[in-house]
Order: sequence, then structure tokens, then C-alpha cells
Amino acid sequence: MRRFVYFVVLSAFVTTVAHAQAKRPLDHSVYDGWKSIVDQRLSDDGSWILYALNPQDGDAELHVRAPRRGTEYTAARGRSARFSDDAGWVVFLIKPELALTREARLEKKKPDQLPKDSLGILNLGTGNITRIARVKSFQVPEERGGWVAYLMEKEPADRGGDEEPDEPREPEEEPAAEQGDEDDKKDDKDEGTTLVLRNLATGEEHRFESVTEYAFSEDGDYLAYAVSYKEGNDADGVYVVATS
Repeated sequence: MRRFVYFVVLSAFVTTVAHAQAKRPLDHSVYDGWKSIVDQRLSDDGSWILYALNPQDGDAELHVRAPRRGTEYTAARGRSARFSDDAGWVVFLIKPELALTREARLEKKKPDQLPKDSLGILNLGTGNITRIARVKSFQVPEERGGWVAYLMEKEPADRGGDEEPDEPREPEEEPAAEQGDEDDKKDDKDEGTTLVLRNLATGEEHRFESVTEYAFSEDGDYLAYAVSYKEGNDADGVYVVATS
């Protein structure tokens, strides 16, 4: 009888301990591991789905799946993904590692020295990913596959390690109001960067300089873009090019 009672008590104790271990106390370390599904999309033909698993604290991971085929591709830090209209490609941004971004901010680096996004182009037929560094944004046509347009980041200023610090200067006299207004307008003027129109199948690219804004026509036959030079230029304006 004693053995039976001992066995029952021991079993209850082990079960209680195991149950307690299974239920970890909730703290910030647990919350940081929780992941949410974001950026979910379905290809136009319904054969592919994509989504990003985004932890509370950490780097996201892009998943692209064809459930009927049993095919799945993943890309570290992939966000804002889009299918091409023909469901042959996925284009997305690759975010910098969160740890590197935090480190750069703690070092108080200038904005142009912070880690930048890259562009990822996933070939759904092969699973190969093409990566392009320092990309600000991208667009794909709504009704025509085979093209992507992406705007590059401004090239970082090259400050050599041997450069001497600036010498202290005497305060300069304030310019006349009229001249000052003119200078302010020049300083406030947007300066464009390089826009690239890429054929997804061939990799052929067309580049347009000093672009600030751009957009495809709904049918994807045309790409419109605005050009702006900081110092002002006769080439400033809006242009339209045919994609074929």
C-alpha cells in the first residue's frame, strides 16, 4: 500500500514539475521571439503565396510558397515583396541586419553612412536570387510582367581617412535677404538619383540619372519619371519612355 501511495505522489510531483517547466513565465525575452505574418500576397494565377515572418525584435524572413507543387523559397530580411504579373518573379527589399543598423546609430553615423536596403529578385523557376545593393525603392507593373524599375540610393560621400579636420573659421556675415532666399531655395531643391529599368528575363538595364519620382502606367507599357538636378538644369522635367 505504501509503495502504491509513494508511486502516486511521485507521479503527481513529476507531472507538476514537467507542467511547470513547459509553461515558461512570460517576459520580454519570450515576447521578442513571437512572430507575426505581414506583407502577405497571392500571385494573379493563384499558384504562389508569399508572406514575411516578422519577429517582435529581430530580422524578418520572406517565405514564397507554391503549396500544390510543394515548393518553398526563403530570403533573409525580405520585406515589401511583389509578384510580377506573369507570376515568374518576386521582387522585394532586403533590409539591413537590425544589429548592424543599431550599431551604426549608436556610433552616430550620418544618414548616408547607415546601412541601406538592397533589392532582391527571385526567379520562381530556378529559385535563384539576384541582389542589388543600395536601393531606395522599386515598382513592378500591375498588368505586365517582365519589368522592374528601381531607384538607387545616393552614393555616400567619400571622406578619406587622411583628410584633415576643418580649420575653425571666423563667422561669416549674413547675406542679403534676397540672396539668402535664393540660396535656401537651391538647398531645399531635391536632387535625384539613378533610376534603373530592368528586364527581368534578360537582365538588360536602362539607366536614367537625377530621378526623384517614377511610376509605371497601369498596363506597364510606359514608365514616367521626374528629373531634378540640385543646381538646376534645362533637363529638369517629366519624361515618359516605352518599355518595349
